[in-house]
Amino acid sequence: MISIVENNGVLIITTIVILLIFLALLEIFHKYRQRRPIFEFPASDLEPSGYRFRKRDKFAFYGRKLARKVMKIDKQNAVSRLTQSFLQYSSSEDEIDDDSGSDSKFIGPAEEYLDTDDDEEEKCNDSLEKSPIISHDLCFLLDGFHVFRIFDPSVFSELHSHLVSIPVAANQYLYRSGDTDDSIYVVLSGTIRVYIDDKGSGSPCIIKMAHRGDGVSSLLSFIDVLTGSPSVFKSVCAKATIDSMVLKVPVSAFLHILNKNPEVLIRIVQHIMARIQRVILVALHQYLGLTKELMHESLFLNRNSINKDEEHSIDDALTGFMKELNFENVEFLREKISFRAIESGDSIMTEDFHNDAGLVYIISGNLIMSMKGESESHKDQILYIASKGEIVGQLALLTGEANFYTARAREKTKVAMITKEVLFNILSESPEMVLSLAHRTISCLSPMVRCVDFALEWINIDSGKVIYRQGDKTDCTYIVLSGRLRSFINAGIKKQMLNEYSRGDMVGLVDVVTSDNRYQTVMAVRDSELCKVPGQLLHLLKIRYPVVVSKLISLLGKRLIGTWNMGPGRTIGTKSALNEGSQFTTVALFSGSHSVPLTAFASELTHALTIVGSVIHISSCTIYDRFGPTAMDSNHEFRLTSWLGQQEDRYDVVVYQSDNDMSEWTLRCLRQADVIFNLVIASGPTDVTQREKDLEFVAKRVRKELVLIHDETITCPKGTRFWLRKRPWISSHFHLQVPKRFLTKRNEKRVIEFYKRRMNNNAPNINSDFSRLARHITGSSVGIVLGGGGARGAAHIGMLKSIQEAGIPIDKVGGVSIGAFIGGLWCSSRDISSVAQKARTYFHRLATRFLLPLLDITYPYTSILSGSYFNYTLMETFDEDLYIEDLWLPFFCVTTDITCSQERVHTKGIFWKYCRASMSYAWLLPPICDPEDGHLLMDGCYVNNVPGDIMARQQCKYILAIDVATLDDRNLYNYGDSLSGWWVLWKKINPFSRSVKIPDQSEIQLRLAFCSHYKNLEELKSNPNYEYIQPPVDRYLPGNFNMFDDILEVGYHHGKTYFTGLRKACDNSAVSEEEDLFPTSGRTYHIPPWLPARKDYKKQWVLQNRKRNESEQSYSFTDLADMVCQHIRDNSDNGSVTLSRSNSSSGFRSRTGSNSSKRSKLRHSSGSGVIKTISANNIDSDGFYHL
Repeated sequence: MISIVENNGVLIITTIVILLIFLALLEIFHKYRQRRPIFEFPASDLEPSGYRFRKRDKFAFYGRKLARKVMKIDKQNAVSRLTQSFLQYSSSEDEIDDDSGSDSKFIGPAEEYLDTDDDEEEKCNDSLEKSPIISHDLCFLLDGFHVFRIFDPSVFSELHSHLVSIPVAANQYLYRSGDTDDSIYVVLSGTIRVYIDDKGSGSPCIIKMAHRGDGVSSLLSFIDVLTGSPSVFKSVCAKATIDSMVLKVPVSAFLHILNKNPEVLIRIVQHIMARIQRVILVALHQYLGLTKELMHESLFLNRNSINKDEEHSIDDALTGFMKELNFENVEFLREKISFRAIESGDSIMTEDFHNDAGLVYIISGNLIMSMKGESESHKDQILYIASKGEIVGQLALLTGEANFYTARAREKTKVAMITKEVLFNILSESPEMVLSLAHRTISCLSPMVRCVDFALEWINIDSGKVIYRQGDKTDCTYIVLSGRLRSFINAGIKKQMLNEYSRGDMVGLVDVVTSDNRYQTVMAVRDSELCKVPGQLLHLLKIRYPVVVSKLISLLGKRLIGTWNMGPGRTIGTKSALNEGSQFTTVALFSGSHSVPLTAFASELTHALTIVGSVIHISSCTIYDRFGPTAMDSNHEFRLTSWLGQQEDRYDVVVYQSDNDMSEWTLRCLRQADVIFNLVIASGPTDVTQREKDLEFVAKRVRKELVLIHDETITCPKGTRFWLRKRPWISSHFHLQVPKRFLTKRNEKRVIEFYKRRMNNNAPNINSDFSRLARHITGSSVGIVLGGGGARGAAHIGMLKSIQEAGIPIDKVGGVSIGAFIGGLWCSSRDISSVAQKARTYFHRLATRFLLPLLDITYPYTSILSGSYFNYTLMETFDEDLYIEDLWLPFFCVTTDITCSQERVHTKGIFWKYCRASMSYAWLLPPICDPEDGHLLMDGCYVNNVPGDIMARQQCKYILAIDVATLDDRNLYNYGDSLSGWWVLWKKINPFSRSVKIPDQSEIQLRLAFCSHYKNLEELKSNPNYEYIQPPVDRYLPGNFNMFDDILEVGYHHGKTYFTGLRKACDNSAVSEEEDLFPTSGRTYHIPPWLPARKDYKKQWVLQNRKRNESEQSYSFTDLADMVCQHIRDNSDNGSVTLSRSNSSSGFRSRTGSNSSKRSKLRHSSGSGVIKTISANNIDSDGFYHL
């Protein structure tokens, strides 16, 4: 007790002495201030204004101001040397200022991201410039239908004489039930209401409100008229709501044009069939849940399958194919038909696959046409049942798309098949056969689908165009078929970005369901294709089909759950929206310098992408090899665009490699891209090249990311901020380390051959920089969040070591307090030995407590320590000039802004300063001043100790959240309404009294610090996007820096045990060989998707890659329209195939005669069955064919 009193006396005397010294210094300073003149400042100058003018800033500001005045007085006179020197000094001052910690010049995304193209010129202006002979009305009519926009308008110039303008008065019918459906209509002015007048089901139901430029016809009826079987309006009517003007052209007017242009006929048929599959069926099935309702009810009637002998079966198959194709050469078909017996449950066609049979005729048995359920747990949904005598496969044949359904035998079934190659050869001889196939396909559709065809629209939106604006009246929803959309809101003067939408997303559904005005503006980031679904049609389908309501509830529910999973700290808008996790389907590789090896980079990236999905690499050489030297001509625009669209539909990712100049192909790559990677050599000059300036202008709305390529000898990047400061339009950046061979200049073909030899049988390294970039592209990045906890943070190093040994890739890192320190060490070196060594040295310095009072203790006004020694230890551990942008991996740390009382996330700036701010514990260390805005920053544990929600916004799908904070001990003593410290002291020192659990001041500070952490703890544990891990470090105190090795071992053993258990569960689970190694979606069993599915994943990758290559080789590209035209030119001297109108009908038929029989004997190899009519140039290794 005496020693305690003596210590208290010494403390009191010391405090009095320090106080007297402080008062003396304060008096001296006060007298010094009185001698200086006091200036009166205006009231406006006293208001807070953000930045404080430094002397050099003021000098540079007035220098530029003076220079502007000099130039304005006389632009003709040369600027004086003094002025030039002044400007030069001002520029140098700006450069000096750029080296400071402020990064305000490249804070957020470019403003052009949300700029819209407000030019509302009519669509046909460009067409009129190309074809002046086309009238405005005809161009207007052609633009009303997507199928006609792909052709040169001059092809349809003969329609002038058939074009009719029909005035329709208010409440007058344009057409009604019973009228012949043999024309196409486009609204020129006014409004036409299209509705279904089903007398047996109540009042009429509106399905579309057509305004200026909208079509009010069905393209399915267009096919019916061409085949000579015009239909009538059964239940669809069109009536004007106000006085309107409508353009009309009879379909029969197209017959003469299509007779002269077989290629146009084939492309129109293919386009209409693609509309059925890509627009109508996709919209009704995937988004509205309709399945059986899509097909005609007659297809569901039970039919008996009568078995016949083989001879009669062959005759039945021949008869069926001849009738289907309108083909008369029996002997040719007999040689080309193949037969196959299918066991019950086996499939002959697979949904989403291309490499299947062409046409299939059912001789006996039944085939069940089914479609996949919403998820793996849902059963396949039956579309219809095909019985004896029916033919399947027409739709995939005509469109060139993947199969829309799976054809599986319900019982033992015998079928006859004709391959695609044989069919292509037949169609090249008689192109009008496509009409027979199309008519058969249409006849299988239900009346509901035909009615929907009047309402749905397939529209093209150019980059920058607005789909709808905030506050507009809601009348429809949109489905993104291809391209990319961006939404934002107008919040006063500024625009705040909300979201981005890619292929398969549904836009505007909430507005339609709630019948509210549009709450956001949606624009096209790049050229996009959309399916427009009118709100009236959606309302009708909800009434008639209850499954639609269930599907909409499911869609809205998933969207709501996705919003909840954002976390409470997630906000919408501003620059953070650009970092939201999303998948890019098209990537453009661009470089402003010739020194960047684009081909090698594209090959490496393509190889890395194979482990997360299917990928194709397309360069200008690829295009010219496939389509010839005229591939980029405007005449082949549709051909190239369609082929590229097919690749985007077929592959998960398409990598476009641009040329080394701003060629037509480079511009095409930029137009097709969801994201553009601007590749630079990090050791080269940081100046912006002219090509990069052109890139900023051409693709100002597309997300652009900087990729800095480093040599493998570089230990840590430097000077990244200079690259970013000169390119404010860059959204994010990546550092990639490559071997020396990568930077060696070689011929492009040699580079491709080298990578084919080396990588076809070698699995990608999942921890490489290219694999990290691949996961970023596919939206499957793995992020690690390291929480705060003082000395317990040594366990983070052990966890990182166990993660590395488990083979789990680390793509992004975030940290708080000690977690920011450990995370920075890992991101700067990516070597666990170096991290452990530097951390051990740092912990040792903090453990030498006898030096701290001598070096850093201060008067405890704000904190006990001044922070100088703490800063010194950080600068010794990290390079003083190290910036967050220079780290190998994307990194962020969290601080508490006590100036604005909010959370701050730092992704750029001097690393040691923000790391120090994130570790500044209250009363121990003073806040650090943010070099960017002067705000005071404290430890981030006060607002978010394990910031998993922030990592979720950093485009990370899988997050490992490591928490080293201890759990609350809630068994505290109830001492009443007041507390005496003497009583607590007596309880502590009295060995005979019962101990009480009462928190002291430090423990109270600790509990206050982690209030927000425990608030978010349940979300971290329950959210499936987070893998919450808590090493058992409870027995260690936050100040036990001298126990570094022990804490590290605890973290390592816990991580090793944790991941070993997951590995065993993964190896013991039933993982098929075909299953993805690193899936982008969760599994049905509880295996984390960020963990490699198999220990021998490299072997599994080789097997999957081999199967993928075999699939691609069996899938060929054939442009049938070009084949037909070439075949006609080759045989023009022998009586070429033409199309003529039948005398008995208004449709097409094959011209018969002496030459017809000769043409029917198609050229083929009798022995091998190889069709010689189809050249090797028509069939590529891709397997894509295009009509």
